[in-house]
Amino acid sequence: MRGEIIALSPRNFWGYKMSRVWWLLLLFVVVIFAQGDPHYMWGYILNDGGSIPTDTCLYYKAFVVGIPETIRYHNSDSRAVYNETNGGWSVQIGGLFPETGDTFIIFFENPCSSYAGSDTGIVELDSMTQSLGTAFLTPFIKINSKIKPQNFNLTVSPSPFNSTCRIAMQCEGECNVNIYNVLGQPVDNIFSGHLNGFKEFDWSPDNLPAGLYFVKMKTTNNSITRKVIFLP
Repeated sequence: MRGEIIALSPRNFWGYKMSRVWWLLLLFVVVIFAQGDPHYMWGYILNDGGSIPTDTCLYYKAFVVGIPETIRYHNSDSRAVYNETNGGWSVQIGGLFPETGDTFIIFFENPCSSYAGSDTGIVELDSMTQSLGTAFLTPFIKINSKIKPQNFNLTVSPSPFNSTCRIAMQCEGECNVNIYNVLGQPVDNIFSGHLNGFKEFDWSPDNLPAGLYFVKMKTTNNSITRKVIFLP
């Protein structure tokens, strides 16, 4: 009947209240499950020599190989944390739903001094936190301040790559193209000799781990460096 007020008995009233509570609990569980079980990868990052990068001069991005999402620091992402008082960093990767045995990679960059570095680890989900220890930024990237001639260039593509990348170089005279890891150690030589013009190479990093590499071309008067990411 229109205008009739339906009174709830105490039993119906509490049943109605409890049904709302259960729905709220269910929603809470769904939200928590969607975020994944918390799992923190953490460690320390230092400049070459042991100094600690300042917060304004440290950027990093982290991801799990095979999962198309990147967690970035200085990008308003609450999953990424850095403490400039001790160089400690942490990344919460639970929401990426990794599995034990997956490869975690983090790349660091200090744009204030052109330092760079990286660290990797195998995900182990038997505990909530996982330490990667201490990594170092190395002052490797150096661009000669002299004006580059028009016929001096270096390109690397694609990046990231999983098997082979194309290195294209252009120079005149004696040229050397080498590949270095984040510690500044040479891992491969691409070209050494005399060149007048353009040349291309396909590079496959045999027996090298995933990570950040630098392709450096150097002549008597100039040098140029390109970054490339290898994700097998």
